[in-house]
Amino acid sequence: MIQVTNTYLPEKRKLLQYIEQIYQNGIVTNNGPLVKKFEQELKNILQTPNILYVNSGHTALLMAIKSLKKEGKIITTPFSFVSTLQAILWNGNLPVFADIDSNTLTLNPNHVEDYLKKKQKALAIVATHLFGNICDVEALQYLSEKYDVPVIYDAAHSFGMTYKKKSIFEFGDISALSFQAYKPLHTVEGGASFAMIKRLSMSCLTCVTSV
Repeated sequence: MIQVTNTYLPEKRKLLQYIEQIYQNGIVTNNGPLVKKFEQELKNILQTPNILYVNSGHTALLMAIKSLKKEGKIITTPFSFVSTLQAILWNGNLPVFADIDSNTLTLNPNHVEDYLKKKQKALAIVATHLFGNICDVEALQYLSEKYDVPVIYDAAHSFGMTYKKKSIFEFGDISALSFQAYKPLHTVEGGASFAMIKRLSMSCLTCVTSV
């Protein structure tokens, strides 16, 4: 078998120390102490005040779209992992595809505005940072404010990335991040939602978290 990537595994001795803590406190789910510690460290590292750690990046994306509290058309990219589309459909929304930029392979803001200019009603924009390429966050923010449309980022590929010295999670309304085993930082499985702007809030949602 040829491996495209090789998963990083921590030193076994350090891992067993954390497992010992789990056995001592008996908490293996639902916002345990290690989850709280991990969330706090993420807040510090990624320069964002609002983080909710969940059981997968897909769950984070589901919750982000669920926070819209409506059903409608969502402008999104045709070039992303299937999870992006599934999260839109699962919430009862209709995906509307805008084309991608030929250089970055991310959602092209010009094509997004082509749709919005026609006065087509859109519930949100869901864009994907891809392969280390960041979406045109400034152009999408401009469209968000001009047409009063929230922006949700599928940021599964974007741990630790910055734009103009700002954390990538400072842009958009909510970002969903993955900690699946082949990501730069992983928890074997897991994900997180980052709520940044008051238009969307994760406070009304509950989820199952791992230790």
